[in-house]
Amino acid sequence: MPDRKKKQSLLKTLFLEQKLCYLLIFAIAALFCGITLCNESDGLPKRKVGSPAWLPSFDFSQVIHSDIEDILRGRVSPPSDFYELEHWRCIAQKRREWERREEVRLLAPDLYAEVERLLSGPVRLKKLRRGAGGAYFLKASKHLQFIIKPDDEDIGMIHNPQYYRQCGFQSLRSSHGWLKGIPCYTGSQRSMAASEIAKAMQMSITPEVIIHVVRSSDFYPQDEDYIQTKLCSVQRFVKRATPLYDWYLKQRAEGKPGEAIFADIEERDFELAMIFVWITADLDAHLHNFIVYPQNGKMRLAKIDNNGALPNLSAPKVRNDLIYTPKAKQRLSSEARQFIQEIDEEECRAIVEIFGLGSSAENGVVDRILKMKKLACEDLSFKQMHEALFDSR
Repeated sequence: MPDRKKKQSLLKTLFLEQKLCYLLIFAIAALFCGITLCNESDGLPKRKVGSPAWLPSFDFSQVIHSDIEDILRGRVSPPSDFYELEHWRCIAQKRREWERREEVRLLAPDLYAEVERLLSGPVRLKKLRRGAGGAYFLKASKHLQFIIKPDDEDIGMIHNPQYYRQCGFQSLRSSHGWLKGIPCYTGSQRSMAASEIAKAMQMSITPEVIIHVVRSSDFYPQDEDYIQTKLCSVQRFVKRATPLYDWYLKQRAEGKPGEAIFADIEERDFELAMIFVWITADLDAHLHNFIVYPQNGKMRLAKIDNNGALPNLSAPKVRNDLIYTPKAKQRLSSEARQFIQEIDEEECRAIVEIFGLGSSAENGVVDRILKMKKLACEDLSFKQMHEALFDSR
């Protein structure tokens, strides 16, 4: 009996200690929430000390209440969640910043003129049903012209229309967004920077991209309280294109072996696609982000959706699903090795600098190209080259 009483007494003590712990945790949480104060002049929370590291460094005092109203039109009260307000301010700042970047417009004046001509007329955006982020077809005259991807609808971003917003929103409070090394709301910058690198290196391996502010009532969320003006990447649509993954499955279903399927792809395109992924260190180069399309009796290959390119990491974990295809077992051709030797790493660095991706992205692209040139002197397969560039570092 004494042992039983001791056990009961111990259980009561542990129960009380547990309750005290819960009360202490609740008190700390209440104190933490109380840090956010309201500014009586505009009703918006002041910036909290030690705000999330993912936010770009800019002076929040310059973001006046009218800027927030551009986004929160008609809302009776500001967002209840402090981090959500930080997102709103970040979006407003980046939109204003890239509206004034004339040096970027000079990189692709013809494409900007074409897109602005289309947007000035009656156009509708049609949402793509596939994909983890928000993306839209820009239709004009019954023809698909461009793919538009708003930065704030990417995976984990505040207006992502898919379920990823629910499970990815917390990650925005850390130093990275949905991919490690890709800060939030920089997708359009990275996509156009990758496109400009391909263009500068004369690699016709990815459709041209521009950064543009687009206004449409078709954007998510479709709510009258929102002005639907968003910073987007605008990529030219490739007619008769099919995602590489879907095309491969269709060919397999028809009984065609894997090696024969990939043998139909233009050899030069495969080499350039691999080199392009190596230069940009794309973290999201899965087979849905490659497309194939017929041209002059051949199957051409192209890389799309470069929002995960040029990460702010010295040793990125690059995802390149092309290395699992039969063609990846082939040795680099003499033409591919010569092409690598002629890549201008300083020109690539200058392009990355124009888009403000940071010194780590600039140094990363230079380091990768120099290592590529060294490895190109060896007799390696594409898969061995990839593993030597990334996996072993």
